[in-house]
Amino acid sequence: MIFRRLVKIFASLLLVAVLLAVGTGGYFYFNYPLQFRPQDIPEFQPQPSKAPDTVLSAEEVAQDIAQLISVLEESHPYFLQGQTIPDSYYPAKEKLLGYRGSSLTVQQLELQVAEFLASLHDGHTQVLFGSGSESALDVDWNYIDGKLYLLDEALSPKGEVVRIGGVATGQIVEQILRIFPTENAYGVANRVESYAKEKFVLQLVGVEDSSAVEIEYIQDGQHKTMPCYYLPHKNQENSYTEAIAEDMLYIRLTEFEHTVFFERILADITAAEQQGVDRYIIDLRGNPGGSSKATEQLFEALQLKNISQAPLLTRFSPLSCEQLGYIQKSGSVFVKGKHSTVQDLTNEIYVLVDEASFSASVLTAACLQDSDAATIIGRPSGNNTSFPMNAVETQLEHSKIHLEIATSFRGRANQSTPDDLLHPDIYVEKNDDILQVALDYIAQK
Repeated sequence: MIFRRLVKIFASLLLVAVLLAVGTGGYFYFNYPLQFRPQDIPEFQPQPSKAPDTVLSAEEVAQDIAQLISVLEESHPYFLQGQTIPDSYYPAKEKLLGYRGSSLTVQQLELQVAEFLASLHDGHTQVLFGSGSESALDVDWNYIDGKLYLLDEALSPKGEVVRIGGVATGQIVEQILRIFPTENAYGVANRVESYAKEKFVLQLVGVEDSSAVEIEYIQDGQHKTMPCYYLPHKNQENSYTEAIAEDMLYIRLTEFEHTVFFERILADITAAEQQGVDRYIIDLRGNPGGSSKATEQLFEALQLKNISQAPLLTRFSPLSCEQLGYIQKSGSVFVKGKHSTVQDLTNEIYVLVDEASFSASVLTAACLQDSDAATIIGRPSGNNTSFPMNAVETQLEHSKIHLEIATSFRGRANQSTPDDLLHPDIYVEKNDDILQVALDYIAQK
């Protein structure tokens, strides 16, 4: 009798445990973007690209276009019900569909695909040009009010650039803005200033492949020329820290990736906290982003409590399941954000940003600003503070065009901001030294 009663009790407890497990699992399944061992998923390895002049049949073009649209619209968060799709998307889609009956070269199709994706104005959804980023012109210029200005040694405008390698500057700018996505006016300027130097972009618009490229500009009403040379891209600077003063640590973060350099930064911050350091400069200029989890680790190292959390909409698809490790293959999950103020803030934190700060670096600066935890110094980013992210990569079957597509949308914690820009608390004029401005400001406090 006692044994049967114990069996019933055990069975009841087991049933309760199972129901709790199922209920808890179901709650997390439907409310959070669950991933299974994402750290063990190998990086996407694209197949070798095809020669730009390879001719694709009309059928191959049509199949690649169909594949592109299908993958994009089943993966990108903009295409979830209730989300806003940019007005420029559908005209661009109709234009791309118009090529289904045409035979094109790989390069011709690649440019059309790039223009189509750029219509979403999403810096995480674009063609990854395989032949690009090898070398760029060694020149300084600014794009201001629709014109490209050559800079002198003091970084002051000395003349409007009218031709590069014999090609009108306006034609080059038009091509850049057609095939590379931009999110705001600062992103436009950054794209033009960067890509107008790129050798592969200049060759796309007809600049001859030569060791020297002639720059034609107008100075004081006179047309002048100067030779300009390509230089290989420098390797990305590694992240590091430096003690600027006994109580101040400078943190140069060049990316948000889990590298040995990032781990060293976290260790240096922990050591600095133990030694009584209470002033930090976090330099995110030119930081292209990376992992948002690295952002959370940075906040933890700085002992920031009650930090604002940006809302996140995650869309699931076969591609994101394969590359990001999501358990779900369809549907979506929305995790609410939290706008709050950091409590018991004992450190002074200064964050440096510019037009090239992107993705996780913008997320970091925006969350700190929304939490009243830092002073942002510099210029607005070319990446909006609400933006698609968590890109996956794919390749079109016949052309082997390589591209990335965002799968999530990160909002801003402070929904009351006047627009979607990251507005610095202290604005620094173009070409002025942001770090020096920050040091001067701190010294005056």
